[in-house]
Amino acid sequence: MNIIDSIKKIKNSKRIFFTTPTHSQGVVIPAVIKNLIGLKAFKADFSEIDALDNIRNPQNCIKQSQEKASQIYGSRNTFYLFNGSSSGIIALMMSVLKENDKVLIARNAHESIFSGLVLTGAKPIWFLPKWNCNFDIAEGVSVNEIKAECEKNPDIKGVIITSPTYEGIVSEIKEIAEFCRAKGLFFIVDEAHGALLPFCDKLPIDAIKAGADACVQSLHKTTPALTGSALLHIGVNSKIDSYTVQKNLNLINTTSPSWLIIASIEAAISYLDSLRGRKEIQTLLENISEFKENNSKFEFLDNENQDKTKILMKNNNIDGKNLSKFLDKNNVEDELITQKAVLLLCGIGTTKKKLKKLSHILEKFSKKVEMSQIQKQEIQNISLPEIKLKPKDAYQASYEIINTNVAIGRIIAENITPYPPCIPILVAGEVITKEHLKFLGKTVRVVKK
Repeated sequence: MNIIDSIKKIKNSKRIFFTTPTHSQGVVIPAVIKNLIGLKAFKADFSEIDALDNIRNPQNCIKQSQEKASQIYGSRNTFYLFNGSSSGIIALMMSVLKENDKVLIARNAHESIFSGLVLTGAKPIWFLPKWNCNFDIAEGVSVNEIKAECEKNPDIKGVIITSPTYEGIVSEIKEIAEFCRAKGLFFIVDEAHGALLPFCDKLPIDAIKAGADACVQSLHKTTPALTGSALLHIGVNSKIDSYTVQKNLNLINTTSPSWLIIASIEAAISYLDSLRGRKEIQTLLENISEFKENNSKFEFLDNENQDKTKILMKNNNIDGKNLSKFLDKNNVEDELITQKAVLLLCGIGTTKKKLKKLSHILEKFSKKVEMSQIQKQEIQNISLPEIKLKPKDAYQASYEIINTNVAIGRIIAENITPYPPCIPILVAGEVITKEHLKFLGKTVRVVKK
């Protein structure tokens, strides 16, 4: 492995470093952090020294490693991201959008897309994916939805969607890619939650193989990589310029990347592409399937085109919030709740033993809940807010803080974003309505009149 071998070589050398980081590979470390993570991490914590490479203009070990990754993923170029998928989304948007360009975006978009809109000055044309009221989540996007939106907005430059969704639902990527190519539109997929897709034929096809122009994947969400590890892929036939993408990554990222994160990216890809890694994914799917069969009192999301490493579960006797509270009392941390369901995020480290422990806890839950019904919450109608200002203009506008009880009709000056899933309910520049008030605090920032 190019990067890891290079780090090992330097680590084992007798070279004397008068460079950053000046902890000098762990010569002086506060005891509290040493006890927390150990010394080995510091031993491999280097900067962009001559014997390594420069991720802003890779020529040596990073270049070789990224080229190998590109071959594995079937991309034209693959970029290592040490600042999460968010940095990749922003760099891609800056590479294809200019001031006042219109871009079609599915509303269940991550907050990083808002950042891209602010930095480019582009105008979002939002659309709502169909809603699954049974689980209170967005469905995947169909090509017919994209066609219908493009007919209403013939001057858009491209399309950005999230697939798979947080809950694992995959859109009609191949069909949408073919439509966009025929129309001359760019097509970017936020595939942050789909890092396992390329390595198992039991999972849906990944965005690059399906023909998207570009996508991002967060390795730390489901693979054995450090937090912040992610990838940006550009498709073989994409018209997105690779040099421009690198230039924009350099614009938004630090000049002092973490070599520990970069090394973990290389290691994770190598593992996933190995026989052992692919087998682990297959075993994970089998264990999740067995888990679902053993918990028949719960209903699980079962979509035809779904990343089945995600467990979205519900019980009709209780709402999502109270199910989450029960899990919390039993020392289980869930990833996300909806009004009706709880999401349990699984990945390469989710063992059969871990799932069995959860099953024992859920048996306890069933016995308790059968005795007392909890009133169900009705799903409220979802509507797109009125846009008064572009995100960039709202972001740059003067603001004032007002009481929320007089905020109806005013233009929000900040995103209102539950985290997780980090999907804005209100985007800066939109009009506050009565249905938004429950998501606001006592005061709110609005654009000054």
